[in-house]
Amino acid sequence: TAMDGLDKIIELNKQANGRIKIMPGSSVNESNVQAITSQTNVEEIHLSASRFRPSDMEFMNSKIQGMGSESGNENKIRSVDPAIIKKIRRLTTHH
Repeated sequence: TAMDGLDKIIELNKQANGRIKIMPGSSVNESNVQAITSQTNVEEIHLSASRFRPSDMEFMNSKIQGMGSESGNENKIRSVDPAIIKKIRRLTTHH
């Protein structure tokens, strides 16, 4: 995760010295984005900001649901949640 790799992200960001953008990702969310950006001094992050909502499917076969994974459940639709994006922007905007 980005939190697990903070030391490496700091090192890479210093080494990049503004020539390229280092973009931490992997499990970045509302609860850790401030720690990641403040400790690493990165200017950009990568996150999914996703939420699941029930599918509008009318016919569902309970014998094939999920395909072994909750995130792969065909009875749910994954989409970007604008509220999460707004919160992340608020949390990472420097005043």
